[in-house]
Amino acid sequence: MGLGIGIFSRRPIMVGKPMPWASFQKLVTQTFEGEYLELHEGDDASAFNIQPGSEFLRFEKEGDGFTVEIKTSTLGPGFHAHVVDMFKRLAAAGRITIDWAEADETGYAVDGDFAALQKQMADQFHAIVNILTQRAGDDGLYINWPIGVPSPIGNPGGLFAPVGPLSAAWCRDFLAGKDADAKCREFYVWWNKERDADYWRKLASMILWSEVKWRPATSESEARIWGMVLAAAEEAEKLGAAHLLPAAELAELRELLEWDEDAPYREPSPKGIGYYRHIVRWPLPDNWSMELAGYFIEYVEDEGEGEGSPMWHFNDRTVRIATFSADSDDDSPPSVEDLLAPALETAPPGAQIIETTNNGASVRGYLGEVEEQGDRFTALSATLALPGRMALVAITFTDPAHHDWAMQVLRSVTPPAESDAAA
Repeated sequence: MGLGIGIFSRRPIMVGKPMPWASFQKLVTQTFEGEYLELHEGDDASAFNIQPGSEFLRFEKEGDGFTVEIKTSTLGPGFHAHVVDMFKRLAAAGRITIDWAEADETGYAVDGDFAALQKQMADQFHAIVNILTQRAGDDGLYINWPIGVPSPIGNPGGLFAPVGPLSAAWCRDFLAGKDADAKCREFYVWWNKERDADYWRKLASMILWSEVKWRPATSESEARIWGMVLAAAEEAEKLGAAHLLPAAELAELRELLEWDEDAPYREPSPKGIGYYRHIVRWPLPDNWSMELAGYFIEYVEDEGEGEGSPMWHFNDRTVRIATFSADSDDDSPPSVEDLLAPALETAPPGAQIIETTNNGASVRGYLGEVEEQGDRFTALSATLALPGRMALVAITFTDPAHHDWAMQVLRSVTPPAESDAAA
């Protein structure tokens, strides 16, 4: 549910024929130069990351034309107006015809009424908050939260949003009309048309809350996005609003961006803003999930045979999880016992045997000391099984103080809901 832009148009004509896709991609990239943070190009598609907190602006080849869709209500009216302006510049540069009455569901691209655009986004926000707060007893209610990324856990009483949690009282007051305009301005990062002090403050706050992992950046993308907080702080200072930004978090972020890559990471304090200072729910393949601190570093191990398994690590702690769906020879799901049978084959002498149930799945495994290539560490290895579905969990660490942590991670691994499993 949201407002946005959806375009289908023919590519420009060159020598009587539609512009080749590669040439069109070059035209788009050149026109949008300076407007995007990342670009991903493929044979028949390209995707631009044009703003933190937004979904990618994705172009797809369709016959002799192209399609683009993007939800703009994630960031607000100012962002919507900015995207419209980007496409009007592209249309002028490439002599592209866009049916704006069809492409812009808000009508802003046709009538230019920015106040009406703000009202539409305010009304849409009100409708979503009204729907969600009727489920206030549920855990983990989100608004504008991206799909497929780690998410906060628990029940804040209100809603989790990229700009920070919205309390139950905040939501009630908004629905009752109390300071509704101010609350819209506070929720939407880009509420006004210009990039004013309010925009820079809220951009920095949103990235601190929902992008920064509160340990050193481990990729150019992380460093680039996190660095935008400091750039936003500089812009806010020019406009006299620097005092409205959290000084302690800015100082912490500067330190992390300058961290010695060879030094051990410091576990972040649970105090301060930022969802990823805490335990979050990580999505896993096949609709499994687990709870793990948001500052753990995620990547996919290269196993040399297609797609590898996801892995997380933080200093000496690692978590590996692989999920599988399987059929037996007669096409019936393998039994739980068949799936659990190999679980103890590699258990070292003296290991603690684990036999339990976990969120509806049967669990079998061990916790014990192992040695590999001269290194000694503790390994927790377990299989979680349901008929025809299983997850293999491998957790390692060197500090005995992390025994309880490892068991807590294992207990948090959750199989897909029946509706997901059937999909």
